[in-house]
Amino acid sequence: MYKPGMLRKATSFVDPDMVDPEEEAFEDVDFNLYHVTTNLSGVKKSGRLKSRSQLGVIGLGGGPADVVSTTYDYSKARNLYSDMQFITELVAGKVRASLVWSVLTEQLTDYEIEELLPVPLYYLQTKEDRRKFIDGNEEILDRHLMKPKDIYEFYQELEEAVVNIEGERELAGDPHFQSVPGFLGGFEQMKQINPANIAIIQVVARKGAQSETIPEEKELRFKPDDLRIIRYFQP
Repeated sequence: MYKPGMLRKATSFVDPDMVDPEEEAFEDVDFNLYHVTTNLSGVKKSGRLKSRSQLGVIGLGGGPADVVSTTYDYSKARNLYSDMQFITELVAGKVRASLVWSVLTEQLTDYEIEELLPVPLYYLQTKEDRRKFIDGNEEILDRHLMKPKDIYEFYQELEEAVVNIEGERELAGDPHFQSVPGFLGGFEQMKQINPANIAIIQVVARKGAQSETIPEEKELRFKPDDLRIIRYFQP
């Protein structure tokens, strides 16, 4: 587990005021470094992590293509892992549109859910269907969104709307941590992901490495050569 010249803890790379373990929002954070991969077989083969630009792919989240994103919150890593598994089921045709709506709105207030309504209502062609949806009959979506590709694009639209809402929370001074990862890959690309290749990778970072901190996402971004793998697991 120990690698000379490498550090395990995120607190070695960020301003302590940005990730203070004494603050309520960070009380359950362990500050180890985790990366979620969709290419475990490739990671095993190369023995290292690569950036999106090195791999030539688009996957989770945004940010520069020449860095590797890590999180210092294991619960977020678990959530990302679960989100990826959910998406592989969605593109395989195993997830209905009504479940997508339920999953992406479960942490929102009633007022915030109202802000999201234009997204699903766009797909409902009659006033009667729209009324039913607003009244709580979310399954009405399943009659209009049946193809996996359409459901995946619906998921992406909802994600973007949720990110906008959470941005409004942040501007208002409310506690904010991004709850959706941001799936930028297209439908055909996501179909290529093998669920067996999704894993959480724990890494250590080179002492003195330059990193970028994204505190609202509990994230640190490193150049690939500054990271070393110490273990991987699939919860």
